[in-house]
Amino acid sequence: MNNLIDLSHSIPTPQAELTVAYAPITLPLAGRTPLELRLTGPASGGAMPIVLLSHGAGPSKYIPSKDGYAPLAQFWAERGFAVIQPTHGNSPVGGLPNDAPGAPYFWRQRVSEMKAIIDHLDEVEQHAPAIAGRLDHRRIAAAGHSFGGHTVSLLLGAELAGESFADPRISAGVLLAAPGRGGSELTAQSAARFPFFDVDFAHMTTRSVVICGADDNPHFTSRGPEWHADAFYDSWAINLLPGALTEYPNVQALHDRLAADPGVQKVLAREAGN
Repeated sequence: MNNLIDLSHSIPTPQAELTVAYAPITLPLAGRTPLELRLTGPASGGAMPIVLLSHGAGPSKYIPSKDGYAPLAQFWAERGFAVIQPTHGNSPVGGLPNDAPGAPYFWRQRVSEMKAIIDHLDEVEQHAPAIAGRLDHRRIAAAGHSFGGHTVSLLLGAELAGESFADPRISAGVLLAAPGRGGSELTAQSAARFPFFDVDFAHMTTRSVVICGADDNPHFTSRGPEWHADAFYDSWAINLLPGALTEYPNVQALHDRLAADPGVQKVLAREAGN
């Protein structure tokens, strides 16, 4: 029950079910501090498809962590998905030290962290007794908001300077207000700060949905809100959903909108039906 979801109530979705959550789950990784995760999933049932949810950056202290996006993760979990949320290396809550290689954005480490979760799914399950043995390792989707969209786009096949980061174990993707083209498409200041935004979406062939807002005002570029749609126009993404706004000053409003977004549900429901 969520009274803040209005028009999307007409979209057919399974009835909400009881969920369980485990946090912090810690994964030891070589040469760095452990990776912390939150796992939320249905309390019953089996063969649950998995969604890896990659947080953004931004000024918030807790949204960019395993503890952010709670209404979105909860909505998906109530409807049959196991949602795994890492605290990425750039998180102010539990990320890597500011003097570590790759600081302060740790874009490469973020990709590695998502892959490490898949590598260690058996170990993740061991930390979650009520969920252990019920995850479907063959059905994995990745969703990312903002900087998380950059992370996920690389996992879906986008290339950076000719380097591929694609993970074939991920079979569906959701990009929520993800960064568009970099380089000359950015302001001079942003191009200097974020050279890793200069990705080539042409190789992003994993089936995906791109969600952006017609009223967004990305400060990285002068192009306006259509910048967030570049991943759709330059790739093999299956759908573009230009909503009203996806970069909310009120993050709670973003959570509520995304939780009920028909495009997000479309991709995830299709993945669950495979």
